[in-house]
Parts: sequence; structure tokens; C-alpha cells
Amino acid sequence: MNSEQRMKASSLLMTLALLLAVAPMSAQAQQKKRAGKPVAPATARAIDDKAEARRAQALNLLIETADSARAFKDLLYRAKVQTLAADALWSYDEARARQIFRRAWEAASAADRDEQRAEEEAVGVFSNSDAVTWTAARDEVLSKAAARDAKMAEAFMREMIQERERAEEAAAKQPARRTPWREPSPMAARRLALAYELLEKREYMRAAQIAEPAIAEGVSGDAMEFILRLRAYVGENADPYGLYRRLVQRASTNPNTDANDLLLLSSYVVSPQLLMAVDEKGGLQFRSVAYASSPRNQTEPVASKFFYDLAVAVLLRPQAPSRARNVNPAQDRIARYVTVGRLVPFFERAGAEYAQYVPVMRSQLNQLSNELEAGRRDALTAQFELTSMMGRNARDPLAPQLEQLARANSSYERDRISLGLTRRAARERLWDRAQRAAYGIENADMRRAALSFIVVSQIADISRAYRDDKEDDSESVARFVRRAEAPHFASAWGLAQAAVIAARKKESRDEVSALLTEAQSYAERADKESRQRVAAYAVITDAASLVSAERAWDFLAELVRAANSTPDYMGDETTLPTSANSASGPDISEELTIESDSFRLDTIFAKMARIDFDKTVAQSQALTGEIPRAYARIATARAALEKK
Repeated sequence: MNSEQRMKASSLLMTLALLLAVAPMSAQAQQKKRAGKPVAPATARAIDDKAEARRAQALNLLIETADSARAFKDLLYRAKVQTLAADALWSYDEARARQIFRRAWEAASAADRDEQRAEEEAVGVFSNSDAVTWTAARDEVLSKAAARDAKMAEAFMREMIQERERAEEAAAKQPARRTPWREPSPMAARRLALAYELLEKREYMRAAQIAEPAIAEGVSGDAMEFILRLRAYVGENADPYGLYRRLVQRASTNPNTDANDLLLLSSYVVSPQLLMAVDEKGGLQFRSVAYASSPRNQTEPVASKFFYDLAVAVLLRPQAPSRARNVNPAQDRIARYVTVGRLVPFFERAGAEYAQYVPVMRSQLNQLSNELEAGRRDALTAQFELTSMMGRNARDPLAPQLEQLARANSSYERDRISLGLTRRAARERLWDRAQRAAYGIENADMRRAALSFIVVSQIADISRAYRDDKEDDSESVARFVRRAEAPHFASAWGLAQAAVIAARKKESRDEVSALLTEAQSYAERADKESRQRVAAYAVITDAASLVSAERAWDFLAELVRAANSTPDYMGDETTLPTSANSASGPDISEELTIESDSFRLDTIFAKMARIDFDKTVAQSQALTGEIPRAYARIATARAALEKK
């Protein structure tokens, strides 16, 4: 071997040695990557660059979708789509999101005006004002805007207030009728509705800020209910954000504050789960406050002193004649009797500062008692310690319909009541009672529709019933679905859920695949150009996204084709009739419906975007309807932005 050959051999040996040394290092790097250990800086930069590119693409998708929505002919969806886009964009480009929120608000205002004109044309009564008496479209914008910025929502609310003030200027000059519940103004009621939405999202501070102007109007049943619900949500503070204190102070400055106002305010101290009021005929009215409770950390609210001071001022001040105070004498007398009777025990326990007033209050109670008939007095006295309606609510939930059924005089009336019984029992998951009610329907078409509703309701309940990961009896679920006489979309839904349950078992890939294939066969049988077919592919895509991504892409493509073939499909529909049989009338189909977010197009696209953003974008672009495409694109972009 000459020197040149020896050099080549030496070089080859060195190369082999290096390769042998690198191979274990490469394997170790892969193991570190799989174990979650830090990757090389270059690899990390590549991952970051890809994430940044995806984020930029998602933001552009939101902006493009919002811009295209400005040309939608449907004003309601023009507002809805821009609202969703602005909300998704807010954390990344607040200035542009504000602009889009403003455009959405303008579209919603126009949509509300169109809806009012359509309603006026339908009933044949026309107003001479441009003001809108309801704001269905603007409610959606306000809900999202308030969750992002209370001041922006406040500006929108002011526009609505000014609009209503212009429309009701003449009516505002007339004294408002004081109803037993002291109904708030329409604008205050809308504020409270918006505040409730923020409560559900746990935006407690913003909910209080939105509600505060409604509280400033004065005492009302709606204001008290919101305050009690807010306290229950927050849980620790007796008077969160001081709303009750402000309401009591407002009442103390109002010369018209009377016993009925006190009765409403007293619920904060006496019965947080129950509001009471006295109507014009002297009858007690009740309103249950769901989920409300007393503060956890103290026996009486911090704000009770404000209320006690007000009660003393109102109940013990010299009374002018009822006519001079423009109140109903019987209503005022009973309101005072119930209020004093409920408060005396609390004044006795409130310490010397207030116990001194107890003798005067008892004297007043006796005087009022002598002015009432014995029967009426006993009935009212029995309500003094009532703190909730739980005793009344504990009765059979089907009792009202059963009582109506017993009094029905015709077969048509009995069938209609039995249909309502079926619907209520199914929604309470009282399956046996639902079936008994359905079989009691004499009209054959109505009976079939009712039985179909029960079956679909049971299928819709599968995921809840089997939500425990240990529940993996997919065979019994599939057997039930196959035997059930259900619409095709519901059978597809049930088998898709069975596939998810089967995936919990080891070595069940073949069973999962077979169940998905069977679900697909039912989806294919659903009527073409129907929302049932779209829903069928939506639910099996949803299931496949959890257990078989490869199948999910096939189903998503079919979902897009079904959506493109369905006239007037928007993508945000969540309800479907449970029976295709319309022989018993269209009103039956409207009554017997099932609801699920799994039917929504954006729900499915959000899930698929978390698997593969680029493929989901491509499928969203394949949607031919401008509104479904907008929903899909926004959901895809939002999922990409939220993905870590």
C-alpha cells in the first residue's frame, strides 16, 4: 500500500469513527426531545419562526374575514361576524379590534332598525320614531365589547340611551307607573341582562360596572336579584362592589320610598333566595333567586346597617293619607304588615341601637293586624319566616302538566298536553315517564314524533352518561343505537359517540374504525341538501377528531360538501327537529327539537385547527357560503392563536 492509499484509508477510518460517535449523540438528542428536554437553539428558533408565521397568518385571516363581512347583505350576520373577529383580534391588535367593534355596532344598529320595521309591517302598527324598542343584534356586540372594555361598551350604551330618550321624550314627562316589582327602564333591564352574561364569564368587576347605572335608577326586583346573584358568585364579600349600599342610599333620598320598596330591599337581610312584593290587589308575589345565598363568613351583611336605618325612617315616620301619597291603601297596608312582621326578629337581634325600635314596631304590627280579616292575616303571618321557594320547587316537576291532563276535555287537548309532558320528562331524563306520556298520545303521527324525540334525547345524553373514563361499554351503546328508531343524523351521532367510548379500551383500533364507518353510513343516508346531513357529518367529524385524525379529515371534507349543498345554511345553527315527519304539522317539529354545540360549524373547525392549521384553513376556503366560511375562518384563526 503506497502512501496515498494509506492516507485515504486513514481518512476513511476517521470518518467512520466520527459517524459512530455522532450516531449515539443523535439518538440521545431524539430521546431528549421526546423526553421534553431542551432542544438545540437552531431547532428552537425554527419552531418559534413557524409559530410566528402561523400567528401572522391567523391574524391576517381575522382581518380579511372582518373586512369581507362589511359587504354581507344580511345585517345581523354582518354584525355577528365582525364582533367575533374583533373579539379574537383584541389581544393582538387592540386598535384595529376597536375599529371592527365600531363597525359591528353600526351594522347591529341597522339590523335592529330593519327588524323593527319588519315587525311593524307584520302587525300593521307603525311608529314615527327611528328609535328601536329592542336590540337583539346589538346585545351580541355589547356582550363581547363589555368583556373586553367596559368603557367601550358604556359608549355604545350611551348611544342607545340617547336614542331611546329621543323616542320617549313625551312619555318621560308622565309619572312612571309604580308596579309591585318596580320594573326598571328598558335600558336598565338591558344593562342587567348584559351584566348577567359577564357574571357567567366570571367578569365580576365589569358586570358590576355595567349594572351600576341600572342600580342608580332605584329599587326594583330586577336590581335586587342581580345584587343577590352577584353576591352568590363572588361568595366572600357581603356587599361586593357596594351595589346594595348604593341602592339603599338611593332609596333613602327618594321621598316616594315605601313599604313595598323595603320589602324588596329586605331580601338581602332576610331571604337572599326569595324576593317578595305586594301587588295592587294586596296579594303577595314571589320571585325565587336561583343559586343566591347568604355570605359565608358572617351572619349578617355588612350593609345591613344602611338598611336598618332606612327601615326605621320609612316605617316609623308619620304617615300621610294614602290618597295624598298616591298609593293603593290595601296594597300599602299589607306591604307594611308583612315588612314589619319579617323585620321585627332581625331588629331584636341587631343590638341596642335598633332594639329600642322593636316596641314601636310591634305596636304598629298589632294595629295593622286589627285592620285585616282573620283569614288574610293568618295567611300573611305564615309568610313572615319564608326564606325560599324550595318547598314549592321540591314537588314533582311534571305535576302542572299532569293536573292539566286530568282536566282536559278533548283528545286534541290531551294529545297536546301529553306532548308537553313527553318533552319535559325527556329533558329531566325521566325516560320511562316520557315514554308513558308519548304512548298516551292518540294521534299516530304525533305519537311517532314524540317517541323519536325521546330516542334522540337519549342519544344526545350518551356523552354525559359515559363521561367517566372508566365507562367503556361501547357495545351496549352501539346496540341501543342500532335498535332505536332514530333519524339518520341521530344514529350517526350515537355511533360516533360509541367510537369515542371504545377508544378508551386497549387494542380497540379496529372496533373504533368500524364504528366510525358505520356512523358514516348513516350520515350518508341523511337527506341531501338538509341541515340533518350537515349535522351528521359535524358530529362524526367531532368524534373522529378525538380518536382518528386521518378519518376526521375525510369527514371534514364531506361536512364542507354537505354545507355547500344546503340552502340558507349559516353555520351557527345549534338546534334540529328530531323528526322528519311533518304530517302532524310544522308546529310539532318546532316543539320537538334537540340542541347541541356539536352542530356548529365553528366548533368543528376550531377542533380541527388544533390538529393541523394549514389543512383546516384550506377546508374553510372550500366553503362557498360567505357566512359559513367566515365562521370557519374565525374559529380556525382563534384556535391557532390560542394554541401554545
